[in-house]
Amino acid sequence: MLTIRQAQMQVFEREARSQFAARLVPHLRKFWSEPCAGLSDAQIQDRAWRAVEKATALGFDLEFDVGRFVDLCFLFGEDFPAGKAAGWAPAALEDRSGSPTERMDRLWKRARLALAESYASSAGSGGNRK
Repeated sequence: MLTIRQAQMQVFEREARSQFAARLVPHLRKFWSEPCAGLSDAQIQDRAWRAVEKATALGFDLEFDVGRFVDLCFLFGEDFPAGKAAGWAPAALEDRSGSPTERMDRLWKRARLALAESYASSAGSGGNRK
């Protein structure tokens, strides 16, 4: 009988996350062209890898949810969820109720509200973003 030790499983999981980060590069270039401008594929993959690691540490394990978290990191900045642009995020992540997908749904709902508020605020100030 073949037995896979925990250390071996961690290596497999880390490799799977690395491959996932590489597969995200075309998606990120397509949907987040502004934050990707001037970055090489390797730099985008590295940034995606760090976001994947954050998502995993926060309890998101399905590729769909992790991918949505990576999108938020490109949308709100590399320091998401701790950065100024997403001051609402830590509180949204504190609510650990529900499945990881339900938590990610709530996080995205809050992100959309924050973006709507930001755009409404910038429209009210003559279009100048803060």
